[in-house]
Amino acid sequence: MTDKQVAPLDLNLDNNAIEELQKKSMEIQTKMQETQSKLSTLTRTGEAGAGLVKVTLNGRYECVAVVIDPSLTGNIAIMSDLIASAITDATRKIEQVVQGEMFGLLQGLGLPDYSDQAK
Repeated sequence: MTDKQVAPLDLNLDNNAIEELQKKSMEIQTKMQETQSKLSTLTRTGEAGAGLVKVTLNGRYECVAVVIDPSLTGNIAIMSDLIASAITDATRKIEQVVQGEMFGLLQGLGLPDYSDQAK
């Protein structure tokens, strides 16, 4: 074997184990599609400037609405900062839901939780 070759992995699996892995894989794929569908209907609104700017994102992180209080129309710099902050707030809210859904998906499949190792 050269330096770039990798030794084959011998998992020593019998047919039953392979069938179980295939079933688990299909189950994961189905649950993932269900979760993605559920998340696509999700919306969260982020706010900035005590509600002067509101931005709504969907579960695909697409902006679906922006509401700006008329009192900000004369100050572009402040408005820009508040829009950016509202987008960040909405993104964090969506991310919390996505993480919760993925955690629930993994728990439901009986897979190990490695979330503590990622920190």
